[in-house]
Amino acid sequence: MIEGLLLLLVAFWVAVDTTAWGQLLVSEPIFTGLLAGAILGEVWTGMVVGALFQVLWSSRAPLGGVLFPWAGPATLGAVVVAVWASPQTALGFSAPEILPLTGALAAGMGGGEMGRRVLGWLRGRRDHRWAKLAADPGRNLKRVRRLHLQEVIGEGLLG
Repeated sequence: MIEGLLLLLVAFWVAVDTTAWGQLLVSEPIFTGLLAGAILGEVWTGMVVGALFQVLWSSRAPLGGVLFPWAGPATLGAVVVAVWASPQTALGFSAPEILPLTGALAAGMGGGEMGRRVLGWLRGRRDHRWAKLAADPGRNLKRVRRLHLQEVIGEGLLG
């Protein structure tokens, strides 16, 4: 139960780290994997999965308005899959024990791509709210702050 609550808090933190608020680079896969592995008592597994996704997604370059796969939350889910699918306490690399890593890879890649698509859709919808707010000069700074906070919390809950 405590592990689940801690994982939810880390998921929220990792998702919020990808927004324009409080960026500490916790959403990098290597760090997210380490955190998830430590919570689940499988630090080595978390590091292996985190390093795998760090290498896979390290060539991301912020060009234009491109949306990347949602690497942080996807890595968190991949570590959970790897730990829960592992037949023993440590993730080994012999033939039957490679299956948890394969499951983690599939879950992480699928989750990252799904997160990218959902974020693209949500941010497209939010652009209309920001455009309406910018078009009305009578709006005040308090409304802008509230809308920004709603978006940060919304992305955190999505994580």
